[in-house]
Order: sequence, then C-alpha cells, then structure tokens
Amino acid sequence: MSDQPPPDQNEPRSHFVTRIQTLERQVGENVLAALEAEGSVAVLTTVVSGIRADRVVSVPLDSEQAKDVTAVLAEAQIDPDEPDGDEPLIGFHVVLKNDESDDE
Repeated sequence: MSDQPPPDQNEPRSHFVTRIQTLERQVGENVLAALEAEGSVAVLTTVVSGIRADRVVSVPLDSEQAKDVTAVLAEAQIDPDEPDGDEPLIGFHVVLKNDESDDE
C-alpha cells in the first residue's frame, strides 16, 4: 500500500494535446521552417518511412546547391535512363559524377 493519500477527484489532471495535422499542413510547415535557415533559397523534402513512424525530412539548400539540383534534373529530363528490366521503380535517386579520377 502507498503512504500517499488518494488523489482528489476534483483536482484537474495534467494532460497533453497535440493536433493531428493534414499531410499538406505538416509538410508545408516543415518546408517553411527549412526556408528560414540562413542562406536557404530552396528546400528538398521527402517522407522517410520508419519502424515506429514515418517522418518528414526537409533539407535547406543554398543557391549553389539549388543550381546543382536544377542541372541534374535538367540533364535527367533531356537524357532519361531507361529502367533495367520490368521491375517497378520506387522513388528516384541521383548519381553525382565525381570529376576526380578514381586513381587518387
């Protein structure tokens, strides 16, 4: 048995409230927060699947990074790679070419 008296039923109990937001609002707020980073001119955002919960991840880009992403996307649109085999693609990835030789 506990030495503490039972709680008064009339006392307010502490509680926590979190609003469940729509995906659009959650992503929008995440993007706006990333845009507030110093030097940010653009944002890359993705949803990352997790075991316990999915997460929205946004990365702020400075002007140089935004130019690099734009160049990669423009090149991919001009010369799209054909998928290998009949397997469906999930998402996309970008391979950045390194100007340095592999011998170094």
